[in-house]
Amino acid sequence: MSDHIRVTCEHCNHAIKAPLKAAGRRGKCPHCHNSVYIPTPQSELDEIPLELDDEDTRAAAERLKKEAMEIAAALGRETKEVPRPTVIPHQESPAPQKTALNATEINDLIIRYLLAMQVSELERAETLTVELKGAARQAKSKIQQMMVDAMRPEAVRSMADGLYQGFLRKLLEQL
Repeated sequence: MSDHIRVTCEHCNHAIKAPLKAAGRRGKCPHCHNSVYIPTPQSELDEIPLELDDEDTRAAAERLKKEAMEIAAALGRETKEVPRPTVIPHQESPAPQKTALNATEINDLIIRYLLAMQVSELERAETLTVELKGAARQAKSKIQQMMVDAMRPEAVRSMADGLYQGFLRKLLEQL
């Protein structure tokens, strides 16, 4: 193997012999003094291993997908596509139903709202907001408490702090 790289200057077409340690960098042509790229020789490039595409890899991917869906279902998120109601433009949303929600239900709705916002399920988040409007006073109190609590609910602990606080502020504004 040679300890030099042969390059042709792209400006003056002179042959140049560059040291191997200059590979992958730019150098100055000794004839025309323009900048010339000195490529790395093919023999010096490392091979990039490919990911195997076999039955075991596909089976593992399917298992992980199934586990993710089970976890999402356990957290109360919908994992199947549900037909969404058509919203007619320039029409007010229906008034929220006044049903009594207990503290656990309010907490659950807030967490489901946060998770929906995290994955950009905006229509789902809006539906949850409408449900929370039925207990707006209690929901606002719970949201304010969540905003100052150091310990977040388990389902949203991995959410970035800025997102968590921003989503809570947005929900508070909407109630």
